[in-house]
Amino acid sequence: MSVLLGDRKESKFEAITYSIELHDMLILLMQRGFGVKDVDGFVRKKYAYGEISEENFAKYRELMRSFKSKVNQCASLITSNVRAANTIYPRTMHEYETRRDYQNAAIVNCEQLINELQRVVEIFDVDLNVYNNGNTNYNNASNSNGVRPDSSINQRRRRCYPFRKDK
Repeated sequence: MSVLLGDRKESKFEAITYSIELHDMLILLMQRGFGVKDVDGFVRKKYAYGEISEENFAKYRELMRSFKSKVNQCASLITSNVRAANTIYPRTMHEYETRRDYQNAAIVNCEQLINELQRVVEIFDVDLNVYNNGNTNYNNASNSNGVRPDSSINQRRRRCYPFRKDK
């Protein structure tokens, strides 16, 4: 059965749901300062260990603010482009190409997001493996679902994180 173009509504597309969920998780991560409790303390520690040549607190505060802004922008663009692609029901080749352009833009935004998060990991020594769907697991305690951090589910999940600090 066909639905008239004027009667079509935006479907509950999984990509939209996942992009919104991703954005929410990133907002929680950004609210926690990407896991850096105190930027000034972080700078003092890096200076004390000789990893940086001067204590430039303003520079690292600005970097943190800049990364938060860029990550938020990338996550917003992913959702916007996925939504835009999902609202087009192609009947012509031009509409198909336009929809594909939005999908490609969303993929590009995902790569940009990965790059920004990788830079955060490199600059601020963030260990993203500590985070489990926005919840931090302390002292190997079970999470809200009763799953221990060393369970096979979490081991598989840890393998999926593309962000690892190279040492």
